[in-house]
Amino acid sequence: MADLGAGVASDFPGALDTDDSPEVGTNNTNHLPVLGVTNAVIAIQTELGTDPAGSLTDLKTYLQVEHNTAGKHDFLAGSATWDPGSIADGDEEAKEITVTGAVLGDFVLVSFSLDVTDLLLGGSVTAADTVTALLLNNTGGAIDLASGTVRAIVIPNIN
Repeated sequence: MADLGAGVASDFPGALDTDDSPEVGTNNTNHLPVLGVTNAVIAIQTELGTDPAGSLTDLKTYLQVEHNTAGKHDFLAGSATWDPGSIADGDEEAKEITVTGAVLGDFVLVSFSLDVTDLLLGGSVTAADTVTALLLNNTGGAIDLASGTVRAIVIPNIN
């Protein structure tokens, strides 16, 4: 790999390697600190690859596509009021929740603001921008939940 400023084209993106002229007037005393920094930059560049931003303009933009500016993955969320009513044993009740940006294949977590009294609660993205929460009753008897809030968090599938 060519060095920055070595007088030959390097493997660095052009925005990083703008000085392709040989260094002049240097001696070992002045050269060693710069050489250490240059070697560190080359090691970082080698670890990240010659174009770690991929098709985006820079590494910061690349990382913010995968993470929000706080360094965390973006999650999508939505909620709705839900009064499931009486659910007979072996039956189920569904509720659609609008979650803008949700697409088929995303991961979903759902919760209900009340005790679900041994009912099974799950959810999935069933259409664009739509999560369907499902309460399933296998308790042996009917269960009648009061009205509450159902919430969905969608984790976008990054593959």
